[in-house]
Amino acid sequence: MINLLPPGTKDNLRYGHLNVTVLEYSILILVTAAGLIGILFFGQALASNEERQLKDLAGEKQAVLAQYDSSLAEARALDERIDIIAALLQREITFSKLLPNIGALVPSGTTINGLELDNEDGNNLTINGESDSQLGPSVFRQNLANTDRLFSRADIVNISLPETQSGPNVYNFQIDVQFAAGAKQELKK
Repeated sequence: MINLLPPGTKDNLRYGHLNVTVLEYSILILVTAAGLIGILFFGQALASNEERQLKDLAGEKQAVLAQYDSSLAEARALDERIDIIAALLQREITFSKLLPNIGALVPSGTTINGLELDNEDGNNLTINGESDSQLGPSVFRQNLANTDRLFSRADIVNISLPETQSGPNVYNFQIDVQFAAGAKQELKK
């Protein structure tokens, strides 16, 4: 087929088709952009709503946790007390196991009136007693000093004869002893 249309009309037809195509693509781009903008605003609103709900939930959880703050403080204080008690019990000397060991060393005519444990480090023990002879405390000190597994040293602090007594002579004495290394652990077994 031979096209006999004048060149101006042909150009108008060709440009008309191009204008329609450009218009269709422009409409498609505008519809796509409007859809994307709508999706963007919907996502923004959805994210904002989720953020608000998460903040509310976090606030509620913080309020619930705040109720347990006093319990947590009490638990920490109790834990510290338990640690202190455990440390004290590790330093404690079992007198029920110590007394038979000391009692085996007491010479005849000598009695023990009291025991005092040094509060600072718990490594020194003061023994107070009475003896019917002046030699009794010396023998007792010597017996204590010779027990290397229990005491590392024993010293007589004083020996006195009370002046107010009207009966037989009874000498009061005080002996300081120091526990040998590992003796306290041995007594705990």
